[in-house]
Formats: sequence, structure tokens, C-alpha cells
Amino acid sequence: MTSNYDGLADHLVTIGAATITLTFAEVETIVGPLPVAARFLVAWWGVTASGRYANAHALGWWHAGYVADRPDFAAQTVTFRVGSPRPVAWRVPDGSLRLRPALPGSCPSSSRS
Repeated sequence: MTSNYDGLADHLVTIGAATITLTFAEVETIVGPLPVAARFLVAWWGVTASGRYANAHALGWWHAGYVADRPDFAAQTVTFRVGSPRPVAWRVPDGSLRLRPALPGSCPSSSRS
């Protein structure tokens, strides 16, 4: 079983930038209609005082190495940033293994003289 939000995690990993701002409309293009709560509750995006994710949908982007840093309800945008340990691989609900590519510039280049 996979979540609609797995596509958002995949999208963030594919872009691979340290910060990514998406409009709510862009998010909906990826995952389908957002619930009403996503438009006015910071907690829906998984942002808690402890910095931990309690929402199942938010775990997708957290496992992909991103946190929803700043939902801006007036502008209808959310900014994701690299902020959690970026595991090399993780299991999704259907049991399959997802691998994440390294962020650009995060792997040391090997130079031999």
C-alpha cells in the first residue's frame, strides 16, 4: 500500500535542492486535492514544537530527508528543507524499498594525482 504523498517525497528527492518552495496548487498536482486542514493548520504539515512528525502523510517527506519548514497560508505555499537524516533507503508501506539519490554536492569527489 502506498500513500498519495509518496509522490511528493519522490518529487522532492528528484529535485534534490536543499530548500524547495511549492505552491499548494503544485502540491495538489502531485498528490491530488489537499484536505482543508492543510490550508490553515501548521501541524498538518508535520511541524511540531518538538520537531517530530506525528502525521503519517508527513513521514513520507521526512523519510526522504525533508521537513515542511514554512507553510505560508497567505501565499498558499510551503517550503521544504533538508532537515532530517537522509537515509540511503527506507521501506514504504507496501514493503518495497526506496533508494534516495545523494543531494548535489553532498558526495565528496574523488581526485587522484
